[in-house]
Amino acid sequence: MKKLIAIVVPVALVITAFAIVGPVGAGPPENPAVFEANIVDLDRSDPLDEGEVYVRADGSVKVKIEGALENATYKVYFSGHAVPPNWQVSPFTLIGTINTDGDGNGQLELGADTITTGTVTSPVFAINRVGASPATQFASGF
Repeated sequence: MKKLIAIVVPVALVITAFAIVGPVGAGPPENPAVFEANIVDLDRSDPLDEGEVYVRADGSVKVKIEGALENATYKVYFSGHAVPPNWQVSPFTLIGTINTDGDGNGQLELGADTITTGTVTSPVFAINRVGASPATQFASGF
């Protein structure tokens, strides 16, 4: 019994350490997400099953929506700062467009240096359907 415990415990510790740390030499991801958030439906005028936005360390951006209005065009705007004391959001900049498919799914992927991550304090994304009133259907905050 003591021999079995002497073998099982060290093996279990090695397996646990491998599961927590990962393979030897794996290191951190090359381009980790420095900001990520869910997208929320602001006014319920358009459907939305789910959505996410990611900003990577290199400044690349991915915005993904699922179950939104089918075959619609959404403009994606970005603001990098919320300013105290009232945390008013600085002006938004149009960064791209998402065209949804017949299931209401779509995404926008923008390359490195789209956003200068070192200067962003409180990024906010607004997603506006073209021709909709009110304009902003979805938003994300970090």
